[in-house]
Amino acid sequence: MIFVGIDLAWTYKNETGLCIMDDHGQILYLDAQVYSDAQIAEIILQYQEHDLCIAVDAPLVIGNERGAREADRLLTRSRINGHHLKLFMANRTFFLKAYGSVRGEALAWCIKDTALRIYGKEIDFGFVAKDGHSVMVETFPTGICCGLFPDIYPIRYKVKAKVPYSETNTALHTILNRICRLEDQGEVRGVEQHFSFLPDTIAKKAHKHIEDKLDAFLSAYGLYAIYKGTAKPQCFGSIQNGFITIPIKS
Repeated sequence: MIFVGIDLAWTYKNETGLCIMDDHGQILYLDAQVYSDAQIAEIILQYQEHDLCIAVDAPLVIGNERGAREADRLLTRSRINGHHLKLFMANRTFFLKAYGSVRGEALAWCIKDTALRIYGKEIDFGFVAKDGHSVMVETFPTGICCGLFPDIYPIRYKVKAKVPYSETNTALHTILNRICRLEDQGEVRGVEQHFSFLPDTIAKKAHKHIEDKLDAFLSAYGLYAIYKGTAKPQCFGSIQNGFITIPIKS
């Protein structure tokens, strides 16, 4: 089983984070670059001989023209480890007006079509990580942090206009130290080589690059934790109209 996490940029001009892990928790690939959909599919499908569990931090299915998806409403009304989460309410009108396309959908179908056309491999939209079945799900790194790391949540590591950068920098180090502990505990391998070398103060310009890689790792690790039984999936919405999968620590 191969676990893929994609922190997808909504525009083709910005960096996308991409993480690939095997079923022993070894990071095989972790980077953030400006990728095309075809490049992402090509990197992922190098591992097509294995079952693939792909988690994307972006809406993959948006059936509503306006307003909010049922998945978004259900998630915001729920509590995960005692917390309500906020997230962007996705609709087709916004994406088409702002970006000219729904990139999550475009990427999903690029991966699915390439896998089937070239390798004869089916990748389904779905909720379950299990052997003999390749799936793709939408996920949400903030929800992953809440579900898997309640000891440090809320953890606001993303740059926001009204939040002092010193606070954001401290929060980023907190979550990075927390995931490095996963390696110390033998749950994953390769995290420290990507994140433990960072200076105490990360330049603001470099923050987004690190954040993209982190969110890609969290997306892959969330499905890995479900597969290993250390987390249970909580799913919101439906495959037909849009869905979000969050791992909750068992």
